[in-house]
Amino acid sequence: MKKLLILLLIVLLAGALGYFFFYKRPQTQSFRQDQAASEQGDAQAQLAMAQRYIAGDMVGKDTQAAAALYEQAAAQGQVQATYELAQIYLFDSHWSSKRNEGLAYLKSAAEQGYAPAQYLLGNLYFSGYKTLPSNQVQAVLWWTEAARQQNQEAQKALDDFYSSSPASAQQIEQINNTLQQAQAGDKEALWQAGQWFLQGGLLEQNTDKAQKYLDQLAQQGDAKASYALFELYSAPSVNQDQFKAADYLRRAANSGLAQAQYMLGKKIYEAAPTDPASQKTALAWLNRAAQQKYTDALYLSALLYWRGQGVAKNLPRAFALFQQAAEQGNVDAQYYVGKSYLEGIGVARNKERALRWLRVASWGGHQEAAALLEQASK
Repeated sequence: MKKLLILLLIVLLAGALGYFFFYKRPQTQSFRQDQAASEQGDAQAQLAMAQRYIAGDMVGKDTQAAAALYEQAAAQGQVQATYELAQIYLFDSHWSSKRNEGLAYLKSAAEQGYAPAQYLLGNLYFSGYKTLPSNQVQAVLWWTEAARQQNQEAQKALDDFYSSSPASAQQIEQINNTLQQAQAGDKEALWQAGQWFLQGGLLEQNTDKAQKYLDQLAQQGDAKASYALFELYSAPSVNQDQFKAADYLRRAANSGLAQAQYMLGKKIYEAAPTDPASQKTALAWLNRAAQQKYTDALYLSALLYWRGQGVAKNLPRAFALFQQAAEQGNVDAQYYVGKSYLEGIGVARNKERALRWLRVASWGGHQEAAALLEQASK
């Protein structure tokens, strides 16, 4: 009996020693290594320590400590940490104030090519989640990206969608094809993709993606893309950059786009209205747009000839340009044509024509035209 008890004690001791040396000790060493590396800023170790805090592995469960470590790792580009942090902020009730940050982290992980994030983002788009509106197009596009990486859940979601919504699936397939063609550098597809992301609606508005597609097109000398980027960088937003805006505007103007030539001339004119050299440059750009019969350029260049800004005063030339703009529906130009006929400025007096043009301008809401019409009709 005594021998049996001794044998049993030996077995238990051996088991305890085995557990310590072959499991507990390596686990403790692994924990200490992760902890030390994490404190030194190693992103992979920060991810490992965050997961320990989530699971309560060698430490007490603590989502706050986990989130802090995930954030540190995510800031270094650790995509799995970015994804797991997104899940905490999105779905943990204690972090409801962080929902929007969670979506931002999830999108970041998806855009970095992390398939689980792409699949989850597709799910959220499909059903809509909190501040994220439902968008089936975006859902299918993200599922497709995940399925390309052999994500089985995403492939099943696609199969279910295509079998239940064939009409919608066909439209989305066309959108997906266009985006793939844009990735390959097709000019028409680049323009279409840029517009989709710029305007929102069919696809979720994303100015960064719009910029990417349109810039590829602008680099190939496309004037419309350059002008769209000018408008994007000019608008009050996080993307606002007046230096880039000016560069894209000049590119579009140099490529011959009348709208850009007019806008460049107008901006130069407004920036230095009393500087003769600037006014001359402004008029040169306006004249180039006016030669293409761009209405607003016709009017503004006429105004400069009328006032003698940037060029010697030339009233007949001003009248001719006013008339072209007036015939294209510019209300201000219609007023000046009426005034010119009434007072004989740059053209022979003709009261009948003056009254006709002043009447047209007043119908368009031009108050000075209405006042002059009333005075001339007496």
